[in-house]
Amino acid sequence: MNSSFPPLPLSPYTCTVERSSEPTSGGVTRVMRSRLNLIDLAGSERVKGGAIGGAQAQGEHFKEAVSINKALTTLGRVITQLSESQHIKKGSAPQHVPYRDSKLTFLLQDSLGGNAKTTIVANVSPACPEETASTLKFVQRAKCIRNRATINLDYRGNVQLLQKEIARLNGELEALRKGFTDPAIQEANQLKESLLEKEKLHSELLLKFNSMAAEGTRLKRERQRLEDKLASSQSHGGIMEVLTRRLVMKVEIAEAANEAAKSTWQQLHIPYFNLTFSFF
Repeated sequence: MNSSFPPLPLSPYTCTVERSSEPTSGGVTRVMRSRLNLIDLAGSERVKGGAIGGAQAQGEHFKEAVSINKALTTLGRVITQLSESQHIKKGSAPQHVPYRDSKLTFLLQDSLGGNAKTTIVANVSPACPEETASTLKFVQRAKCIRNRATINLDYRGNVQLLQKEIARLNGELEALRKGFTDPAIQEANQLKESLLEKEKLHSELLLKFNSMAAEGTRLKRERQRLEDKLASSQSHGGIMEVLTRRLVMKVEIAEAANEAAKSTWQQLHIPYFNLTFSFF
């Protein structure tokens, strides 16, 4: 590199990488794009000196030091704002992040809070405790930022072919929402219908079971009533049997008395009149 043209301070190095797939039968090519940003964040410049001395910059160097300090200050504000926004509750109004206050933060907008994965390497030294503490605080705030990176996928080809591809993809998406093409969704719907049928059958069987249980309870009560009635009838039958025996005994006594009276009348040569005794 020519020493007469030194690199600009805090200038990011950007590398863009693209990977294309083979064209489909319709002439559409899938393109995945990625971008790599590399930057060396220099320390802040002490213009008027300090405990460890200063640059005593003048002229263009003074403007350059001021620009570096402004860019680093804005970068710190952006990282602080992004780290605080991670703790905001859902539904709250999003906070403004001052990306445009500096060219550095504007160029690194995607790397800081966009669709990217960011890695920060912090250089510390025991010889500079103040700068080391400031660097560690900066890294601690940056560590709180959480980005969710997704693949940058694009399509290239003829406009009409792309429109047809978009229509086809929209049709597949709509079909997926309705559950007509995805086997997993179809299987889930079938299982859902089967579950509903089984729940309906279970409800019917439960109603039948409850009805049969109620009928069984009623029959049990009826059986108990009939058994009680039979026991009562048997007890009454014993009483009737005793009365019948007594009646038979009385009839036999009456018949014996009748025979005795007959024989007595015959001995006396008196006509016998048959007597009938009624016990009812």
